[in-house]
Amino acid sequence: MAKVSFNKVAPIKNIDPKVINICGEDVTVIQYLPVADKIAMVETIAEAVIDNTGFSSPIRLEVHFYLELIKTYTNISITDKMIENSAKTYDLLECNHIIEEIVSAIPEEEFDTIFDYVTDTIKHMETYNTSYAGVLKATSNDYTATEADVQTLLSELGEVQDNSILQGVLAKLG
Repeated sequence: MAKVSFNKVAPIKNIDPKVINICGEDVTVIQYLPVADKIAMVETIAEAVIDNTGFSSPIRLEVHFYLELIKTYTNISITDKMIENSAKTYDLLECNHIIEEIVSAIPEEEFDTIFDYVTDTIKHMETYNTSYAGVLKATSNDYTATEADVQTLLSELGEVQDNSILQGVLAKLG
């Protein structure tokens, strides 16, 4: 059987971005985000949305999803300072219907795909964080952090010249 070149089977298709007008400015909206960029986007959103308890909230998910969507799919500049004030930035975009305009400029299948990737990833992360393996990992991380704190405390106590009070407390504790 003759082999067929991959380039002949899957030619590169140029997907031109769409240009829309928002507040008198031309905004470029890409129509397809490469998979590597989708992965980075999903990871960025998950990092912003999952809190230290291992859970997310729907409102944090919505805010960070749309901010990252705009940052990734358009040429609108969203700074780190704007991300720090994410709720205020989101409100500004939402109240001016900018989110709605950008979402409508992205092909529906593309939008649905990235939204599903984000929500599925968050759901799987939350499931893992509440699983036995996730609890063991969190416990291990807590133990490692506590051990480091104890080591620091011991080294600092070793530097104290008059530790007679501490020795008395330790003697009483047995």
